Amino acid sequence: AGDRLATASRDGTVRLWDMRGGSCTRTISVDAFGIETLLVDWQARRVLAACADESLRLLALDAAEDGSALQAVLEGHSEPVKHLTADFSGQRALSVSADGVVIVGLGGARVPPDLRRREPREGGGHRGE
Repeated sequence: AGDRLATASRDGTVRLWDMRGGSCTRTISVDAFGIETLLVDWQARRVLAACADESLRLLALDAAEDGSALQAVLEGHSEPVKHLTADFSGQRALSVSADGVVIVGLGGARVPPDLRRREPREGGGHRGE
């Protein structure tokens, strides 16, 4: 979104900015120990935040200022999330943590059970040619 920006902070907030005027238009408290990274879908008006408490938090940008922005808390990692990607329209997200675990899922997504959580292979690393 060319004239908008979302930033994450270790203070546990997401801030939305108007790039034309340079002003913060909204602050959303995520109630976490800090946010490592985030993804924004401006069209769907949602944010997926990877938090320092090893959780992912799905937030609605259009929620009231009363703290109702939180739509879901996704847990399963035992270390902070390092990489995050999502297909908001398909209700899918993929997170990779320092614990070597990959988790697929978002909200009420229907993800095959064998893909929801992948433990690292013995010996670590990738396999293949």
